[in-house]
Amino acid sequence: MPAACITFDQPLWLKAIEISKAAALNSIVCRLGGFHLRMSFLGSVGTVMHGSGLQEVVGFVYGSDTVEHMLSGKALSRSIWAHLLIQSALVTLSLQHIVPRATQ
Repeated sequence: MPAACITFDQPLWLKAIEISKAAALNSIVCRLGGFHLRMSFLGSVGTVMHGSGLQEVVGFVYGSDTVEHMLSGKALSRSIWAHLLIQSALVTLSLQHIVPRATQ
């Protein structure tokens, strides 16, 4: 077996990364668990999209304190629903420009 892949939650993952780097263990791959991986991804999307108007758009549906937690990846279920709402709105707008109405 060339490499062992081990999945951890975030606190143990951080410690496992430190240990594997200190011991120079190249045959171990440390993966972040699914829940924390989703939190990290949604937090990175919030960081990358900062200043793009995403916070204002989500603020129409959720409160301002909630929006900060959602874009940092902390309010996971609300954040997923907000991203799904935004995605469906963007697809609808895109399709309106691509496919003109047949009744016109």
